[in-house]
Order: sequence, then C-alpha cells, then structure tokens
Amino acid sequence: MTISFGIKTTQVNTSYQELVDVWRDADAIEAFESAWVWDHLVPMRGDVTAPALEAWTLLSALAAVTQRLKLGVIVSSNRIRPPAVLAKMAATVDQISGGRLIFGIGAGYARSADPGLTAIAEREYGAYGIDVVGVREAIDALGEALTITRRLWTARTPFDFEGAHYRLVGAICEPKPVAEVPILIGAEARGDPCVWSRSTRTSGTARPAATSIPTCTRAGSWTSTARRSAATRPRSPGRFSSWCQAIPRRRRRSGSRSGSWPTPAPPRSSSHRYRPGRTGSRPAWPRTSSRRSRRFAPA
Repeated sequence: MTISFGIKTTQVNTSYQELVDVWRDADAIEAFESAWVWDHLVPMRGDVTAPALEAWTLLSALAAVTQRLKLGVIVSSNRIRPPAVLAKMAATVDQISGGRLIFGIGAGYARSADPGLTAIAEREYGAYGIDVVGVREAIDALGEALTITRRLWTARTPFDFEGAHYRLVGAICEPKPVAEVPILIGAEARGDPCVWSRSTRTSGTARPAATSIPTCTRAGSWTSTARRSAATRPRSPGRFSSWCQAIPRRRRRSGSRSGSWPTPAPPRSSSHRYRPGRTGSRPAWPRTSSRRSRRFAPA
C-alpha cells in the first residue's frame, strides 16, 4: 500500500497572497503530493460575515503559481454549481495546471434527520438562492452530474442529456482536460457507505481513482465496503484508491511532565444549531463539539 500526503488550506479569514505563499512552500516540499481547498460560500463556524474566498476561482489562481502539486477541491458541492458549468470550469483548471487536477465532488448539503446540519445547510444555501433537498435526491443528482461530466470531457460532438434533475441541449466542452482526470467522490462514514456505489451506478460512470472520504475512525470498514462495490463496477479494482482527511487539533501542555503527552483541550459546546450573534444583528455559527470537529467537513 502506498501512502501519500497533501495539504488543505481552508480559505477563511486569510488573504489570497497568504495562500499563495503556503502553496508555493508546499510545492517545494517533495513530501507533499497534493494541495486542496474547500467548497463553502460562507464560513462553517464563527462569524458568517468573515471573508471566505470562492473555491474554483481560487484554485485556478493557485494552479497558475504552482508547478508540481496535484490539486483540487475537497470536495465540490454538486448543489452549488450546475454540473455542466462545473465540468467546464474543471477542464479549464486542468488546462491551467498542465494536467494536475483531481476532480473532487460530493452530493453537497441535504435536508437530514440532524436538525443542526439542516440549519447549517439552509443558512449557507439560502444566502445564495440554492434549494436544500433531501438526501436521496441529492445523491441521485450527483449520479447524473457524474454522467454529464464524463460525457463533456470525452464527447467530440455536441450531445443532448435528459435526466430527472438536469437537461442539456447541444452540450459540448472544449478544450478537454489535458488527460484523464481522477474523480474523488466525497462521503461521510457516519452516513450511507454506499453513496459512491449509488451515484456511480446511477451515472454509469467508470473512472480511475474514484475515492472516498470517511472519518479516520471508520476508514477501514468504509473503504472495504467501497472497494467491494468498486469491484462490481466496470473498472479495474486496482485503480481504486481512498483518501482520508485528518484535521490536527492543538493541545494544551499545561500540567504535563516533560516527555508525556500533552493534556487534551476541553471539548467545545455540543450545539450545532445556528443562532444569531450576541452583538448587533450579525449572525454567527456556533462552536461545534470535539467529536464533530474530528469529522470531515461536508461536501
């Protein structure tokens, strides 16, 4: 088994130039093979009026100032951009980067049994006029989006597409990506481990390096399920890989002896519910629990 490492820069409360400096430094360190940004239109935590750079326009700029790193969005929300538009954007970024793009995509936020997550989804998507749909609809739409993306990247003549969620007439994407673009599919381990299976079965998509993003605590069982599903799809199982996103947390050292493990920071509030800020009318995100902070950010 081969293990590689990358970096992720969450583009909140930071400047473009600061991100350029970090990415250029990582590009010069051979231990890092990839670099990523995340895809949210407002900060997930803290003050929602804080600056947050848009993912794909930022990625295109970072592609232009790096030479070696594989790069991508981990992962794009299929709810935010029409899939044909996103496929065109991704092909352009791949051209700018010289074929270094990994196309990360997920179903995006959906209305779920967790009222906290639903409130976060409604806050972010409502601000930009995006509908919050049910989980099943979001996953099925992702399947169609993968079909559209594959065809746009491979079809040499315009084509029509008629699906339950998207309709295209005379669709075409030129220029194509430089080479075959790996597709990374994001999903949460605490949810349905067959998101990858259902979305690819719906789309008929057969791509190399279709990947999953489980929490580290369930990465083994999730990846095993995904690999078994991959073996039934029209692809080579040997070309399947998985990605695990680890979020380091700062720990306190007060009271610890030399050579001993630092004392963990106390847990944060367990509330996930959106609520107005305490000063003025500016809204704010709540702090989330330590358990949730160890999870991967939703697509």
